Amino acid sequence: MLERTPTTKAQALLDKFGKALADGDIDAAVNCFQADCYWRDLVTFTWNLKTMEGQDQVRDMLTATLAETRPSDWKVAEGEEATEADGV
Repeated sequence: MLERTPTTKAQALLDKFGKALADGDIDAAVNCFQADCYWRDLVTFTWNLKTMEGQDQVRDMLTATLAETRPSDWKVAEGEEATEADGV
């Protein structure tokens, strides 16, 4: 059985999130976030530096921008390792 490392867990979530975005399934994408989440957009979706707080704001932002941005290829950066240290 394959070991589920923090990096493989993070990539599995990114794969699920990326598929939801590619399918235009905003609800599935938003469900990748916890209720008390934050999303800091650094120009990618909103063409601005903007922070969304909570699933409702993430949903609103994706509803307004997803059709125009069509993001893809979500991956953990090569050479980077995810960690569960400090609960982050």
